[in-house]
Amino acid sequence: MLPFLHQPAIYWQLQQLAHAGIEEVILCVDQDSADLLGYLERFHYPGLTLHVHVEQNSMGTGGCLREVHSLIGEEEVLVINNTLFYYDSLRQMIDTHHEKDAEVSLGVTTERRLEAMFGTVIAFPQGQGHQVQGFEAPGVRVPRSVNERYLLRGVYLFSPMALGLLEAQTGYFDIKEQFLPLLQQANTRIHPFEMEGEIRNLHRPGDYAKLTADFLARKPCWLTFPANFTEIVKGIFLHGEAEIAPTANLIGPLWIEHGCRIARGAQVIGPTVLGADCRIQEDAMVIESILWADATISADASVRRAIVCSGSTVPQGTEVEEAIIIPDTVTPGELALIGPQLAIRAALDNVVSATMYRQARFYQSIKRGIDFSAALVGLLVLLPVLLLVALMVKLESRGPLFFRQLRVGRQGKEFLMVKFRTMIPDAENLYNDKEFHKNNEVDGPVFKIKSDPRVTRVGRFLRGASLDELPQLWNVLMGGMSLVGPRPLARHELRLCSSWTDSRLSVRPGITGPWQIWGRRSASFNDWLVYDLMYLKKQSLRFDFYLLYKTVVALTQRTGT
Repeated sequence: MLPFLHQPAIYWQLQQLAHAGIEEVILCVDQDSADLLGYLERFHYPGLTLHVHVEQNSMGTGGCLREVHSLIGEEEVLVINNTLFYYDSLRQMIDTHHEKDAEVSLGVTTERRLEAMFGTVIAFPQGQGHQVQGFEAPGVRVPRSVNERYLLRGVYLFSPMALGLLEAQTGYFDIKEQFLPLLQQANTRIHPFEMEGEIRNLHRPGDYAKLTADFLARKPCWLTFPANFTEIVKGIFLHGEAEIAPTANLIGPLWIEHGCRIARGAQVIGPTVLGADCRIQEDAMVIESILWADATISADASVRRAIVCSGSTVPQGTEVEEAIIIPDTVTPGELALIGPQLAIRAALDNVVSATMYRQARFYQSIKRGIDFSAALVGLLVLLPVLLLVALMVKLESRGPLFFRQLRVGRQGKEFLMVKFRTMIPDAENLYNDKEFHKNNEVDGPVFKIKSDPRVTRVGRFLRGASLDELPQLWNVLMGGMSLVGPRPLARHELRLCSSWTDSRLSVRPGITGPWQIWGRRSASFNDWLVYDLMYLKKQSLRFDFYLLYKTVVALTQRTGT
């Protein structure tokens, strides 16, 4: 939430927590957000102590909770998902948790068909609030006899006893996908608390823009403002000093940070937030927008219901409406991290970064052409090798020639990934054995052991030389994959990814990538996710060819899986 949230919204969140009886707040951020610590340290709310924990490695929500256990001690802890913006119910949830003598309380809402497609549903037998019947992933249903069904909303209240179960867990650990089923197996007293009031899950930049318009229009009068903010006129709040021309027209509600300069003839109409050192030049107009630090609205420009990111400039005379404005310094790789929202595309095409966005589209077009040509030529040239490998697989053991599995590709579309089979025919039955899973050498949802008994002799050779992946050239040819890209994840793996999951889906997964070169054996699940993020940031034709070269080197050194 940090790149888009601003002082009014953060103060509102802190006030809600204080009113719920919370005394200490622990904000967990990753290393990429560490530069915001100075911004966060400015926030003080009466009765609240704010701690900021920087994760060196993303360990999942449960893993992060385990890392800050020393700060929590023997206290109850309320965990709130980082994409959730809430308004009411927290005090009632805590009171009900104590009344029901629950060890875990889950913030839920009544299941809705559309929402259930994207969230995890928890089911309870009717009238038995502490006995969990089961957790459902999208597309998986528990027995229909269950009629008390709720949608998890990312708010959890844990007792010290429940948190004690985290101590034995290691590596990447997710609350929803791993900790809650563990609590269910331990017969923990779990109570669903149906939340009331307004609850929003914020996933896209446009969600923040709408939230700001709704929030600032209604909420400022409810806030207890800190002493360092001054209401210079009704509905206009100033932090520090700013230069405001006498002929500028300001209509609240407005929050203006220190160092802002608003020139003569400029109009700023709320609900609007102006970050530190913003510049609104002569006769410019800003309406219902968020301007982050060091943003510039040039003379005669007009910005309506937009988010202007730090360091961005809206050129003179330009009209912007319902768009995200990003600086020209953003690379094509960083653009992929923002996501494919139409509002962003419109802003880039028509406002400040059209050249950069055209470069990104050019790169994607050229890359797809190279992928198609290389895959077609590779399948034809390697046909004798493919036939030889197919013969080896069939002679080694009974069973199908290929291993097929659904993986999640670009924009969340599933495709059937194809590889040569390297395991015995009944490998799936052995995989479902809980005792077998105790040998897992990798954390998270991925299963790997050095001497996997399910792998055949031929399969071990194929894996070592990565020949089992040659059929994926067909996936590349059909557009499901690329030669180079992030690791193709299965749906159950994707659900355990961090909050930038949508970003990795902005590009096609690859046959090879950083994870193949630097993390083929020893990398943790978190490391694989970090490698994916690194690729998204640095993607370019030059980097793609470099990774292809490093892949060939890795194969010749037989550092396979």
